[in-house]
Amino acid sequence: MLCSVLIASRNRFDKLLECVRSVYDCASKEPDFEVIVRLHKSDEEASRRWVELNFCRWNSLHLIWGADHAGHQSLARFYQELIDAAKGDWCWHLHDDMVVTSEDWNGKLAQINNHRTLVQPEIHRLNHSVYRDTSGPAPIHPRKALGSKLLEVGGPATDMIVFIELAVNRGWRVEFLESVGIWHFSPLESSSRFPQYNHQLTRRQRMDHINEGLGNHR
Repeated sequence: MLCSVLIASRNRFDKLLECVRSVYDCASKEPDFEVIVRLHKSDEEASRRWVELNFCRWNSLHLIWGADHAGHQSLARFYQELIDAAKGDWCWHLHDDMVVTSEDWNGKLAQINNHRTLVQPEIHRLNHSVYRDTSGPAPIHPRKALGSKLLEVGGPATDMIVFIELAVNRGWRVEFLESVGIWHFSPLESSSRFPQYNHQLTRRQRMDHINEGLGNHR
C-alpha cells in the first residue's frame, strides 16, 4: 500500500467529513492508500454520526476510538497511535481542519523514492496566506521513520517533531508534491470561509466548489 493518511479529530465532525472527502476527491485513481481517523470516545457527535464516513466504496477508511488524555496537548500521542495502526509505505499527517486542494496527490507521491526523504505538499494555504516549498503542518514520511519519537517528545507540535527529527537531526532531503496543496484553517477563522462540501454533488462539482472558494480568498 502506498500511503496511510492519518487524521486526529475531536468535536469537528463536519470539517472532518470535508477533510476526508477531499483526500478521496483529489486522488487520481482507485485508492492505493488508506485513511485512518482517530476519534475521542467522549466525542458525542462523532459517536452519533460516524456512519457518515462510510461513503468510500473501497473500504479503505478505518476508525480508532481512544481516550481524551490531555486533549490537544496529547496530539503527538494520538498520531503515534495512528502510525502504529498504519500499513502504508508513507504516512501523511493531516488535521481535521484541512482540505486537500489539488488532484493526483497519490500519483505524484508514488513517483518519490522514500529512502531518507521527507515530503511536503508544495502549497500550504493558512487562512488567507499562501506559502510554497516550506515545512508545513502536513508532513509525509516513511512509516517506520520515527519509531516512538512522537511519544518521547510529546505535545501538540507533531509537524515540528517530524521536521526536526528527520530533516534537521538526520539530514534527510525534503521533496515537495508538485502543485499539491492543503488549505488549513485556524480556530480563529470564520467558519463561513471554510469551503463547505455539498455531499450530493459529484466529485467534479465538489472540486470546482473548492477551487471557486480558493479563488475568492486569494
